[in-house]
Amino acid sequence: MSSASDLTDAKNRAFKILKLFEKSADRSSSPDEKREVNKEHEIVKQMLGSLLHQNGVLKRAFLIQHNRLKEYQEMVQERSQFNQILEKYREQIKALEVGSVKMLL
Repeated sequence: MSSASDLTDAKNRAFKILKLFEKSADRSSSPDEKREVNKEHEIVKQMLGSLLHQNGVLKRAFLIQHNRLKEYQEMVQERSQFNQILEKYREQIKALEVGSVKMLL
């Protein structure tokens, strides 16, 4: 399962395992053994469903976190640009103040 290339591949591998498990359960001799194997089979199906659901939740959480990080990086870049513009304006103000003082003298 860990070598699956994507979610679909993992599902297919899991269902193949379940089919093999089901076939081996059908070969059981006593009805009690069959019932026990069927119970285990249902538990494994539930576990698989739960794992697939958790995987989907984690993927959505990862995407949300990725988007937030991207937005944060854009804000940091924007702020840096604003700071550069602000510094240019401050330099212009200083130059104008110096020019104004020279004119008064």
